[in-house]
Amino acid sequence: MNKSTVYFSSFLTEDHTASFDAAMAYLRENPGTTLHVEPGTYTITRPLAREAQNALMTGGLTDDPMSIIFKPDYEYAV
Repeated sequence: MNKSTVYFSSFLTEDHTASFDAAMAYLRENPGTTLHVEPGTYTITRPLAREAQNALMTGGLTDDPMSIIFKPDYEYAV
């Protein structure tokens, strides 16, 4: 299993939704890879992504959201 780290900035374009799509596709193709998202303001335009973000920020997932949301197969911006 690959245990490398990739940076979101390497996928970043003006369309942040497409950038996250590309990053998630890369993670699915490279299991065990960690995505490091640099601090910044990103516009995510899909309702599913906004719902996931809201659930994470308001504590609506679990006490430990890392076990749910930080997976390449989590339905986030797919």
